[in-house]
Amino acid sequence: MDEIEMDPQVFHQRAQKLGDDVRKVTISVSTIFLGFMVVLLTQKTEPKLDLVELIAVTLSIFCFGISVLAGLRSWALSSATAYNQAKEIEAVANKKTKLAEGFRQTRKKASAKRLFYMMAVNISFSAGIVFSMALLVYRIWRLAG
Repeated sequence: MDEIEMDPQVFHQRAQKLGDDVRKVTISVSTIFLGFMVVLLTQKTEPKLDLVELIAVTLSIFCFGISVLAGLRSWALSSATAYNQAKEIEAVANKKTKLAEGFRQTRKKASAKRLFYMMAVNISFSAGIVFSMALLVYRIWRLAG
């Protein structure tokens, strides 16, 4: 099969768009789970939550909340990265090398922070799913037994 050659800039843009799409879906699903857990925690009808369920719900809310906040912070850093990249290109075009270097360093720092926040999104989202599944398994076990 022939390999398709792609411009590195186009590849980077497509990868960044895919990352943004994944981030949007993760934040949306986290928000839905967060709402579900809050409703479950504040229910007024029987059966009330026992201690194990309360702990699982609380940890799920915490994890999904962190996932949403880290995702939003990552979006903000993505915008900062794009802004600094545009300013760096502008400074290079105007032959202002020191200014361009400053924007380059700022962009690199923002990219590193964005990577950290994306890892936080992934880890906290996964932990929230684990706690939610543990709650589901515990509820089924309690009803069956």
